[in-house]
Amino acid sequence: SHLDTGTAYMHTSRFYHRDGTIRWLICRGSALHNALGIPYRMVGTCTDITGSKLQEELLLQSERRFRSLIQNSSDVTTILDENANILYQSPAFIQIFGMTAETTGTSFYTLLHPDAIQSFRECFDESLLIAGVPFKREYQFCRNDGSSVFLESVLSNRLDDPSVSGIVVHSRDTTERREAERKIRESGAML
Repeated sequence: SHLDTGTAYMHTSRFYHRDGTIRWLICRGSALHNALGIPYRMVGTCTDITGSKLQEELLLQSERRFRSLIQNSSDVTTILDENANILYQSPAFIQIFGMTAETTGTSFYTLLHPDAIQSFRECFDESLLIAGVPFKREYQFCRNDGSSVFLESVLSNRLDDPSVSGIVVHSRDTTERREAERKIRESGAML
């Protein structure tokens, strides 16, 4: 069809080099036609894009690895906008809070126990002022069933990072640890 219409063509091909490696080429060209419209010559170029293809594959592997880590982690990763509205919640959110991850656009403050709101607000406001510095605190949250859960959360301002554009909150459930510590203190008080 390129010969008949005179339109340019472009295609990417994979070849085996004589040294056994795979090489990627992008080929571009078009047919030259005589006065009668009959093609008489092909002109074009082929460019080795193997390096670009390898970089692309490395990036895809890195993205798959990152996605797998986040999707299978027991820790919750949350991304908030500058107003503490939820932009992203990792799947662990469902396990810890007992609700769907459809919290995008809602305020993070709605998840906090009322006693934790002021402390979180102070930490959040501080993180807005200082980019890249992690702020670590423990907060009490409300589960969907009304019970409480304690999470150790690390906030980090990544608003200036175009790949994130938000405040990243990594949270780990510390409820069981807190309960074990309470029982140890109570048993020590009995002695």
